[in-house]
Amino acid sequence: MPITEDIRNNEVLGRKYKRGELTILRSVIEKRFGPLPAWAQESPAAKSWVEREDLTARGLDAESLEGIFQ
Repeated sequence: MPITEDIRNNEVLGRKYKRGELTILRSVIEKRFGPLPAWAQESPAAKSWVEREDLTARGLDAESLEGIFQ
């Protein structure tokens, strides 16, 4: 039986998945640039999962914290 449901859309598991994504994103960014300022902490939580994945990828290559969030 194929899986037809995306875990990110699940009412319960989706919230936990989002928290995990945010934790990974924050870890990647803080490892490179140090503690996040308030404006950077609020931004990822308001984004879609696709946008958070993009932020995480940019966090690996960006030359500045601002470069991640542009």
